[in-house]
Amino acid sequence: MKRISAFRIAATYAGCVLGAGFVSGQELWQFFGAHGAWGLAGATLALVLFFAVGVFLLGFARDSGISAVDLLIVGKDAPILRAAVLLFEGLFLLVIYILMAAAAGALFADLFGISAVWGSALLCVLVTLLSLSGVEGLVRVFARLVPLLVVATFTVSLLVLLTGGAPDPTPEPPVHIGGNFWWLDAAVYVNFNIVCSIPILAPLAQKGADSKTVRRGVLLACLALGAIAVPILCALSTNHALTASALPMLELALATNRTVGLVYAALLFGGIFGTALSTESALNAYLLDRVPAARRAALPITAAVSLLAFLAGQLGFRDLVSVLYPVFGYLGVIPLLLLLAHARRFYRKKGRGIQ
Repeated sequence: MKRISAFRIAATYAGCVLGAGFVSGQELWQFFGAHGAWGLAGATLALVLFFAVGVFLLGFARDSGISAVDLLIVGKDAPILRAAVLLFEGLFLLVIYILMAAAAGALFADLFGISAVWGSALLCVLVTLLSLSGVEGLVRVFARLVPLLVVATFTVSLLVLLTGGAPDPTPEPPVHIGGNFWWLDAAVYVNFNIVCSIPILAPLAQKGADSKTVRRGVLLACLALGAIAVPILCALSTNHALTASALPMLELALATNRTVGLVYAALLFGGIFGTALSTESALNAYLLDRVPAARRAALPITAAVSLLAFLAGQLGFRDLVSVLYPVFGYLGVIPLLLLLAHARRFYRKKGRGIQ
């Protein structure tokens, strides 16, 4: 078996986190920028946590040889608990897909002045067609998408800073549930993203990467996320008023230059698409791998999930982020604790500590 490279691990890990909320600046502002100068401390803490948890998760999935989410999280033979984990993860992924459909609609509405329906529909059709390629297809998509996201986001943010006002570190009132402590927001944000990434990262860990390759890949992913997050936070701090919009970085880019705005719109749609593709692919793994009979109707089932995401995605993106991200971030503590308990028992039997 050909081993996966550190670069592909990095691209896939970062691709699971990048999405509408991240690249648009909406979730970055709500969870970090609204804390003012402490927001950068929160972003730094989040990157450290992303590294530590990413290395642990990929290492444990590789060492245990388990790729199924319920079996990885719940180590004991507890069918009811495993079923509850599957239901929670499936709902979690569906919520992310809905958020991405809503974001795609907002993007097309802001950019072209047309109904949000068209943007949501385009996204869901593309995701339906490409999600059936599985993890290998995701790795190929992310390997091409993530480097472009890093370069383009950094460039656009720099242009905004050069043409805009000076950054204002004054904190903003929290706009999401429980947004009063910068360190707690950092932990909740990481928890949310890790839990929804498990169905993608666990199969990826089976591609034969050794510990050094895993660490390098996760480190590269965190550096890429930081290279996008810090410039976005600095750019948004030049104009707090625009953070009330659904896609604040797009508004800043368009205000700077129409061409710059169009480039950033393409970048943003790429981030939305990558996240939607990863969630739909994971949902496919749930339905098609566990129910062999469903494989004969793979395309209709995938299309039905996309249709549900399309319909629910007509809700407001900013409001969904402010409620669903923190709620699922707090609830996601439970599967992570179960995962940690399983790993502890596993490595204790092996006679060594958690790697």
